[in-house]
Amino acid sequence: MCHRGRGRLEEDHSRGREVHATIVGIIRQLRQSSPLTAWSESLTWLMPQNCLPIWSRRLPCNIDGQQRQGNQSKWRHYDIEIKDRLWSLWGSLHPRASWFDRMVRGRQMLGCYVIACCAGCTFRRLDDWNSKLLDAIVVNGDKYYRESVQHSERWDHNLQLDDMCMQCTFQDSAF
Repeated sequence: MCHRGRGRLEEDHSRGREVHATIVGIIRQLRQSSPLTAWSESLTWLMPQNCLPIWSRRLPCNIDGQQRQGNQSKWRHYDIEIKDRLWSLWGSLHPRASWFDRMVRGRQMLGCYVIACCAGCTFRRLDDWNSKLLDAIVVNGDKYYRESVQHSERWDHNLQLDDMCMQCTFQDSAF
């Protein structure tokens, strides 16, 4: 089990108690036998006010107190955030990484989103997804975004969907 201290100051302890109460409420609702409602699919119920989300990599443990990166906090390639309810999958690349072209670095999210949708059409089973696939999506999203920038000749701002190329590829598949 992992101990989560909330801080050094009295205010941090108070906030920690509020967060703990919120998390306990979330767990109570998840353990009810009734099916999940559309409300419970909202991100807002998972994020206590002014706090990190419960799946944050900056927290050393998941909501059940299991150390991250341990065997008990994994389900296949996924990190277990809330047992039987919420899993997360993380890649190792970020679109702002220094090895991406500085002209588009950090702006190529739309390209990554399009490529992620294409990947979702190809890799439909959860077993097919892993951190290497997420990294490939970022790399190919960057490539697609740069191609779209070159085609549109608009290097000075973020492209919109209408500015993107009509075709892209991902792992030898054309979309």
